[in-house]
Amino acid sequence: MGQLSNVLLPMLVQRELAGGSALYGLIDALWSVGGISAAVFAARILQRFNLDGFEYLAIVALGLLAAGISLTAYPGVVAVIYFLMGFAFSFSKILCDGRMIELADLESIGRVRTHTQAVTSAFGLLVFSMPAVTGLEDVNLQYALWGTGIAIIAAGIFLLDLQAGGNRAALRQTNSEPDKQRK
Repeated sequence: MGQLSNVLLPMLVQRELAGGSALYGLIDALWSVGGISAAVFAARILQRFNLDGFEYLAIVALGLLAAGISLTAYPGVVAVIYFLMGFAFSFSKILCDGRMIELADLESIGRVRTHTQAVTSAFGLLVFSMPAVTGLEDVNLQYALWGTGIAIIAAGIFLLDLQAGGNRAALRQTNSEPDKQRK
């Protein structure tokens, strides 16, 4: 999503918001402020609550926020959305990194992170090339398509993870029942 912002934000500010470098700088900075806020929030909330699967919901929110940009031409609203996008992006990244550390073997965590970053970079190349490949220059349509696509994919993965989690719980219960019968 950061790559998407790097590609589309300058065009959004210039074409749709009729702004200049000051507005671009403000909106771009608010993404970072949102990200820092997410880190502070995560530090507080993770001590109190189990947020399994919440990273997917943060990505769904990120996609919906990006799609929401296509619905407004007000710089203040776009600025608030960018703050929230930065928050959602960083919050989901913090949760995903934590999940990766939980699931990966200590010996392979470096390789897992490298592969994850390679996939992210490949996605970035796709995002950067889309305007040239498709000829699609409507900034609002691109925000709507990318945002909706990301939200749908994240929601689908979340639902699959829920189903797999239920299947894992049923399997654990089934495997523990013979132990109870033997006793």
